[in-house]
Amino acid sequence: MPLLPVEITTTWQQFSLPIKLAKYVLFFVYSVNKYGIIIIKIFMVRIAGETGVRSLKKWFSIAVGLVIALSALLVSYGAFLNYKSEKLIGLRLDNQTLKLTGAKAQQRSLSPVFTRESVRLKAQKQMDATSRLEGTVAEVYVRHNSQVTKGQPLCRIINESIPLKLAQVDVSIAKAQTSLTRYERSYLRYQKLVSMGAVSQEQFDEAENNYKASLEEIKQLQLERQEYENQQDNMLVLAPMDGEVLMLYKRPGNFIAAGSAVALIGDFSKLQFIESISDKDLGVLMPLATERTMQIGKNDLEKVYANGYQAGNKGLAQTFPLHIISLQPAADVPAALREIAWEVDNSSGILEPKLYSNVKITTLVKRTVLAIPKTALLDNSNNSVYVWKQPEGTLELRTIETGAADESYVQVLSGLAAGDIVIISGQNGLKNGMKVAVDLKEEA
Repeated sequence: MPLLPVEITTTWQQFSLPIKLAKYVLFFVYSVNKYGIIIIKIFMVRIAGETGVRSLKKWFSIAVGLVIALSALLVSYGAFLNYKSEKLIGLRLDNQTLKLTGAKAQQRSLSPVFTRESVRLKAQKQMDATSRLEGTVAEVYVRHNSQVTKGQPLCRIINESIPLKLAQVDVSIAKAQTSLTRYERSYLRYQKLVSMGAVSQEQFDEAENNYKASLEEIKQLQLERQEYENQQDNMLVLAPMDGEVLMLYKRPGNFIAAGSAVALIGDFSKLQFIESISDKDLGVLMPLATERTMQIGKNDLEKVYANGYQAGNKGLAQTFPLHIISLQPAADVPAALREIAWEVDNSSGILEPKLYSNVKITTLVKRTVLAIPKTALLDNSNNSVYVWKQPEGTLELRTIETGAADESYVQVLSGLAAGDIVIISGQNGLKNGMKVAVDLKEEA
């Protein structure tokens, strides 16, 4: 609340002396009432010894009456002074004039700004790079945020059992080759002998079957060896698509099971987020095809640049073009809430698919609207202002409807006319009908 004017304080000081005198007199009267009668009685007793008590009763009654009358008079005078002072102070309070700062509602060019506490960006194209085999990560060839192409090696895995199995199958193949050589010689010999009638057909058939079985065994062992070789080739985990390494799940020395993800690869040149909006917010966003940019909070950007980003680095002034790609239901369909999808141009590669806070969306196309300073809006309210009425010089608390806003000004959809003066500072303690003086703020 504003302080009392100097003249009111001075008036109160003018009445302080009589009030103090009245207080002292009342104390005196109280003392007289309490102790005076006793003194008078003692005096009467002394007088009564000479002239008689009866002759002094009249004077005693008169004295008591005078004391009571004087007490009542002083009390009434003090009450009168107090009443008169309070009335004068109240009158001057009613007529006091505060000095405030105001601004006119007028047409302005705004670049509407919309703020969001947070948005979660998502990529439409992203895949996990997985290992086909289990093993231990020996080397990682990429790092966080590396650009990769499809088929590029990401890491190498070691599985010590595969070389051992290859050695074992090579031994088996060597043994099978030895057996094949023996069975082949026997088969060829029996083939000649059966034609000469030197051996039976059964003996020849047995030699032939042994030879063919040995051939098949070698064939199966070679296939087994090829499988182990393929597994050895799969010790390299490859990128499943062109894109950027968003996350690396494994480091050298980590064990990895077959089918486990090693890294997350995605195309983050375009990121999207979805939110729900009301019809009022939709009206502020119209037309939907307007060009806009997005800025993210200081803390998030500081973390980004701490990771070594250089491309497109503009510090805290970094902006990202974005546009609306869908609205459900459509604008011409009645709905309490709508789902709107945004797409962000992340060609600089600075953003990632994650949650960002303190997001600001700025419309690049200016619009001319009736606007007032945002400081005119009362605390905890976006639809109330104090209007300075002329020529009365009094305040009126008025409800308005607001629309788009930028950093300093807010659009007025209804409740004010061009030229209306709103209070932009010192609104605390103001009331309807209060008389004030306003200094207009000069604005560009």
